[in-house]
Amino acid sequence: MRILTATILFYASLCTQLSGITSEDQQDSVPSLMSAFLDANQIGMHVSNNGSLARDEKHQYGYYNGFYYPLDSAITLIYSAGLWMTAQVNGTRRVAMAEYGSEFAPGPYDYPSVDDSSLFRVYKISNQDGSDTTTDWQGWPVSLGAPVDTNGDPLVTGKQSMWTVFNDGDISRHTRRGGSTQPLGAEVQLYVYALTDAGWLDQVVFLEYTIINKSSSWWNDFIVGIWSDPDIGTYTDDIGGSDSLLSLAYCYTLHNDAELPNDFEPAVGVMLLGSPSSENSGHPSGSANVLVNNFRSRNPEMTLDILEGRDLSGNDYVNPVTGKVTRYRFTGDPRSGKGWLDPGGKGDRKTVVASAPVDVAPGDTVRMTAAFVAVSGKTLFTAIDSLFQVVHTLYDYHNFGLSGAAFSDRGVDGVIKSVTFDPPEQLWFDGYDWGGSAFLGGIGCADELWGTSLMRSENIDVEIEFSPDSGQVAASFLVSDGVYEFDKFVTVPLICKRLSDSAQLNLILIDKNRNGRWDVSADPNGNADILLILKSRYRQRPLSSYIRRVFPRDALETDLMYVVSLTQREGYEYRNIKNDQRLTIIVTDDLSGAHSDTLNFGDVVVGHIVDIPLFITSRYRFPKNVRLNIDPPGRFRLSKSKLKLADTMILSVEFEPLDTIEYTAVISALVTELNMPVAEIVLTGRGAAWPLDGDLFTDGALDIKDLVSFAAYLFGDYRLPDEIVCLDLNQSGEVNLDDLILLANRIFRSAD
Repeated sequence: MRILTATILFYASLCTQLSGITSEDQQDSVPSLMSAFLDANQIGMHVSNNGSLARDEKHQYGYYNGFYYPLDSAITLIYSAGLWMTAQVNGTRRVAMAEYGSEFAPGPYDYPSVDDSSLFRVYKISNQDGSDTTTDWQGWPVSLGAPVDTNGDPLVTGKQSMWTVFNDGDISRHTRRGGSTQPLGAEVQLYVYALTDAGWLDQVVFLEYTIINKSSSWWNDFIVGIWSDPDIGTYTDDIGGSDSLLSLAYCYTLHNDAELPNDFEPAVGVMLLGSPSSENSGHPSGSANVLVNNFRSRNPEMTLDILEGRDLSGNDYVNPVTGKVTRYRFTGDPRSGKGWLDPGGKGDRKTVVASAPVDVAPGDTVRMTAAFVAVSGKTLFTAIDSLFQVVHTLYDYHNFGLSGAAFSDRGVDGVIKSVTFDPPEQLWFDGYDWGGSAFLGGIGCADELWGTSLMRSENIDVEIEFSPDSGQVAASFLVSDGVYEFDKFVTVPLICKRLSDSAQLNLILIDKNRNGRWDVSADPNGNADILLILKSRYRQRPLSSYIRRVFPRDALETDLMYVVSLTQREGYEYRNIKNDQRLTIIVTDDLSGAHSDTLNFGDVVVGHIVDIPLFITSRYRFPKNVRLNIDPPGRFRLSKSKLKLADTMILSVEFEPLDTIEYTAVISALVTELNMPVAEIVLTGRGAAWPLDGDLFTDGALDIKDLVSFAAYLFGDYRLPDEIVCLDLNQSGEVNLDDLILLANRIFRSAD
């Protein structure tokens, strides 16, 4: 009995050393489990200080379900969620996970003894708090790592923010079946916030994780992700899906679920916005897994398989539509019924969306940003459509914030400036409208098609030299159910060069006609072949780095610059292509003064209308509905007040002064999906007196054009202000036939 007692005491001592707690104060200093409820927008979610999410650990509302949507309802969409992480440490697989319970302990990894364990609670503050209003504001734990703003005050993002810290150092807590390993030695700081009055983003909760390797060992192949158990209505009829481009895993339910209100079809998802693997690949996730009829991982190896996007036996998933191995399960589109869809049927669903593996050195810090999304509609179609509206907006907001649109008056960096043909008769090509803004309808920036790894300012000027008798090798891709995959290498009758030094560039051919060659003859459905121009050098060997790509999935990892899709005009033939013909694409490149804070009309004659082109450009990946407003309204007018902004659009701004004074107004652009202003520009102009009485054209001379316009003003519909001082030549107080005769005399006398 003594030996057994001694063994237990030794084990307890080891546990306290690993967790950073001394044996003498262990009794009083072990932090207790605490949670807080985020309720800033349309989502209500429990956040706990042990790594658990969307789980009512204390049964505040009667059960574990901890994710409410809509907020003012009793409807819950998630039963439980939490942080998962794993790595190889000194050759051994280690795991820390929150799954219906947690292997994490509240507090920092190496915290000292404390008298009040509530120091490690979940702190909750709002934008209405102040230094003397709430305990959490006053006690904001800056010394533990809680973020502050530029004034040193607690950081509030949006309407509400939360912060907590936890660690995996207590070995006695490592009891999950999918874990039960030695600790990694991780400290995790979690910052949670929600926006309100922000359009689609009112249906989002943001999470920012800061993960610190507090151990003395490397974490090799470190993976971190979020596990979730959505239960939508009757949990046995949930259906799952994922999207590799958006790092998204989501769930929806069968129509007319008995436990949901009529005409209420919800969907809920988890999306990675940034992760440790983003720095290398630019892509937050390495997998998005949907588990069917599985209630929990049974060992650390199974946990790794789940995080890496494999099934419970460690087998790769194979997309039955494409026949390709994938780390993303059920990637089809439920709206169209196309692609690989979850077949449904009885069974629960779990989702895990995780980063790709990276190595983390002792003492290093890595970060992961994620979001929970919830939507609803009257039908499954509208619910899923709303889900993607939210995640598209979320993607753009996270990557570009409120700087995703800009005004300019001289063009925009990285956007096609001109397309020229030499000789001009090569214009027997017609542009094929593949969408977005493009010159000739068929030549545009590639990020408007699928996206690209390049910023627009990185695009370069290129020249296509048509060469029917030779040409260069391109990688040919075929499409099936919206997925473009490599087919073979073909020779295209042209050579693509960098304009600066004539270095050849790589090409990809999208063979829509499926005839094995680049063709400007559209098929009966109007599908013209697409030529993709890449920035990389052409080296006359197989493009191994491209043939492994699948579009549009891998577009963001590929150096696509331009899309060229041309068809021949009626009456012309393919053989019209000549060896001496060229097509040149010129782009703007850091134009000095391209982005302007002020659009100045200079001095404009009172009563005249002058217009100036104004460019508004979007860097957002997905098109946005933009509402334009002029304040104060009046003398400045816009040709468009609402637009669907996908690339660069030209607006016409009119100015019509009614007096010889200075005028100022501000154009602001508000993205309706965000309900936030994203750009503004100041308009200025000054009214000037008419330089010469009777000179309607303000060209400094009186001539027959002014006489004709004067007659049209008196007897037709020539538009001029009501009081035209410059036309009252005899100063009688009104403009009439006498003034017209007087103007004619002046003109013809001048002619003499």
